[in-house]
Amino acid sequence: MAPVHFLVIIVLVVAAVTDSVMLKAVDRVDDPEQQNVYLKHQFENKEQTDLFNRAVHEESRANSVTHKVHNGTHTTAHHGHNGTQTTAHHGNNGTHTAGHTTAQHETSAVYRPPAVGFNAILTPDFLTISHKETIVFDHLLVNIGNAYNIRQGHFTAPVSGLYSFTANIKFRSSNTAELNASIVKNGDNIGLLYLYGADTTTRTTVVMLDVGDIVWLKNNVNNSPRIYGGGLSTFSGFLITPAD
Repeated sequence: MAPVHFLVIIVLVVAAVTDSVMLKAVDRVDDPEQQNVYLKHQFENKEQTDLFNRAVHEESRANSVTHKVHNGTHTTAHHGHNGTQTTAHHGNNGTHTAGHTTAQHETSAVYRPPAVGFNAILTPDFLTISHKETIVFDHLLVNIGNAYNIRQGHFTAPVSGLYSFTANIKFRSSNTAELNASIVKNGDNIGLLYLYGADTTTRTTVVMLDVGDIVWLKNNVNNSPRIYGGGLSTFSGFLITPAD
């Protein structure tokens, strides 16, 4: 564009000088016919200058339009490319997010187990237990799911799954100074507690239960053992995870 501007400036300067010279020449010529000749030359020079200026202007305008069209096309294509890429990216993220959210929801629904758990204590100062008698823990601190019965001393599974049970016994005395008790599932021993001499014994066991299975704690020997209460002897259990 710089050469065109430079050329226009030169033409304008030449035209101005020519006009000045022609006007001065007209001023110095007394003959009217000669003046007409000078004016005719002046008009022709001006007409040629105008034609030249219009040609330069049209060329400059054409170049500008072409440049704008090129830039516009390039920008549109660039935006279109970016738009397509962004849309695809957003679509991909949207699909991934939707799938992830659905998966999270389904996972949450599958792995939200029912809450089941209890913690029972023995409140009397001590308790003497007969042979094969169930040790009944008479006070509940926790009983979520209402699965432990303080009258019978039984835990009844409300759902099938994997459970954990813990028995803690503070032994006081017996005829043989021996304590032998067990955690029982439907009559079968699943965890043994043994102690000789006054002390505390604890046993934790993990077991699979079906709905309706019963778990309790019982004395296994005929020696009239006595155990401490006052919260020193406890029995607790909870559901780890339901069965598939």
